[in-house]
Amino acid sequence: MKNEYRLMTNIVALSESKDWDDAKTEWRFTNAFQREGSECLCGKINITNVCVIVNKKNDNRTEVGNCCVKKFMNISNGDTFFSSINKLKKNIKSNITNNFLHHLIDTEFITSDEYRLLSKFQDQNEKKTSGDWNSKIEINQRILDEYCKC
Repeated sequence: MKNEYRLMTNIVALSESKDWDDAKTEWRFTNAFQREGSECLCGKINITNVCVIVNKKNDNRTEVGNCCVKKFMNISNGDTFFSSINKLKKNIKSNITNNFLHHLIDTEFITSDEYRLLSKFQDQNEKKTSGDWNSKIEINQRILDEYCKC
């Protein structure tokens, strides 16, 4: 069975609608993370970039590879998560994307004080103390621990 067809079949089975075009509109992106050795609903194995999607009509939740979410469901939110995670893996002092930062505050993964601190680093002209840097590194490590299961 082709991967595209397998994805469609699995998503429709978890949806209220039994028509692919309608079924895929029932889903919304909620989260993303990296976990080596994962499997997509399309059947592809050993993927790393995983997106969590939830059905708006019946609250079904599933994990799908980032490529399938983008290509077949036209949801590209995971890209900003993965670019942030990859930047942090290379340099723990890196800034994360604004979209990912907003997700972290919206889901209460970070506090409003932590949000303000990380936002401060987005502004190149804002003065940062060594304490600010230490806090940023601690927050970034917490982000990696949660969103990178590699």
